[in-house]
Amino acid sequence: MKYYFIIILALPILTFSSAQTDLVKVHTDLVINGRFEEAWTVLNTTGSIQNQLLNSFYKANWYHARFSDLGYSTEEKAYTELLDEVIRHSGQRLENAGLSPADRSRLYFYRGSALGLLAFYHGEQKNWWEALKYGRASMTDLENALQLDSTQVEARLGIGVYLYWRSRKTTWIPFLEDRRAEAITMISAVAAVSSPSQAMAAHQLVYVLLDAGRFTEAEKLAGKWCAVYPESAFMRWALAHTYYKMQRNKEAATEYREIIRLLSARVDPPVVQIFDARFKLFEVLIRLRDKTACRREKEMLDQLSGKEIIRRYRADKLQKIIDLQAGCNDF
Repeated sequence: MKYYFIIILALPILTFSSAQTDLVKVHTDLVINGRFEEAWTVLNTTGSIQNQLLNSFYKANWYHARFSDLGYSTEEKAYTELLDEVIRHSGQRLENAGLSPADRSRLYFYRGSALGLLAFYHGEQKNWWEALKYGRASMTDLENALQLDSTQVEARLGIGVYLYWRSRKTTWIPFLEDRRAEAITMISAVAAVSSPSQAMAAHQLVYVLLDAGRFTEAEKLAGKWCAVYPESAFMRWALAHTYYKMQRNKEAATEYREIIRLLSARVDPPVVQIFDARFKLFEVLIRLRDKTACRREKEMLDQLSGKEIIRRYRADKLQKIIDLQAGCNDF
């Protein structure tokens, strides 16, 4: 899952009425549990989220989360138009000199997060200059949001995630400061406090901790949030990846099978994500030297590999399956 998905789901709810806050919570839980059609219906319910800026913001979030769930992007024009709308409307409102610091902070957060999503989108398209431009603009807005309102935990999460992965990817540049330790502290602080951001901060923190080699902490955190969202493949991926990185292959196989079960039970199963889970399961079964299970899983992968959508979006993995099969034949 993409990290800016986490930031957008953590949208501040201080501007909502109690009834709207409840709807936001319903929407967020539906997205986490992969129930996208129901989440979209919530957004389109008459009077649900009446503010046009926020409604557009949540719809952009819906598209981004859906892309992550499907394993590929669709309806990109509608998605980027929503982001442009959020950026434009936020910018227009920021021109109002009479805004309170809290309102100005929230608008910087909305625009900064939308800019961050555009940066990620262009990075996926390998438009590196555009990705860099939007990424820098995003960080400026998020930092402004936090400066204006130190309680703006959503901005703190966004900054922490950005700092960690920027430092992680640029360790080879000698004059750039490594701020990973600071970033982990920022993300951990958000994950430790009850807020609309907590679950998403915890999910991202799992991957950060794994990257930092802090496996025991990652396992504890992933297990906790799988218990909170037992029907969420999104949350379970974090636990499966934790076991995969720890070489605890039996536990990893159990989690990948559970992901496949959850995804396959949907009315419209996401084929590419199921393929990804079966690919990882195949890997851990080879580690376990379970020849019978390997052959069975290879048959399932072969069936999926024949689908046009897999050949289009996961062509890179098809040769890897052949290479992995050679390892399976060694035992």
